[in-house]
Amino acid sequence: MIKDGYGPIRVSYSILNSWARGDAERAIAPYLGVETESTPAMEYGKKKHEQFERAARRTKALPAVFGGRKLKSPSFELSTKRVRKVADWCYLSGVLDVLDGDTAIDYKTGVSPASNYLNSHQHGCYQILYPNLKRFEYCCFNQHLKKGMDGRVTVGIVHLTRKTLEDAINWVLTNAAELREYLINNGYSDKLDQGKGLE
Repeated sequence: MIKDGYGPIRVSYSILNSWARGDAERAIAPYLGVETESTPAMEYGKKKHEQFERAARRTKALPAVFGGRKLKSPSFELSTKRVRKVADWCYLSGVLDVLDGDTAIDYKTGVSPASNYLNSHQHGCYQILYPNLKRFEYCCFNQHLKKGMDGRVTVGIVHLTRKTLEDAINWVLTNAAELREYLINNGYSDKLDQGKGLE
């Protein structure tokens, strides 16, 4: 039961990451129904994700650029969407690029190498959503480097543990509580979920 009388908040890793970085405008945009500006890099990333997914669906393997490893039992994109209750007042949602048994695979484009994501909270958030996950792979493609250049393709692997889960739960609840309070205090409490479709 929510004691303050307001509805629960549904969050995602990307919303909470925006909030944690201090980008309140991007964090609250989904609740206000506001479209955030899409950059050329974001549009490129979407197209590349679609290309990677088509290749993986067709071959049942990672795209060749990431080594072409055969996948055991992959499911893709919207078929992997999850919503989980983290607290009475907080639900976490997310969609994986690829779920392959107890391994999650996330494609990234841009200048950041895979090592930049290894200390993020993204893999922990997906561990909340998929408690059976044991491993998370970041497959990163830097379109700004030419074929054959060092760093054009990097892969980072995180082995998920009780600690990664506990750290993620704490991070989600801390940031979601701040975001929810911000929405309530700024007159957006009607934008919180009224309990429909969360269970």
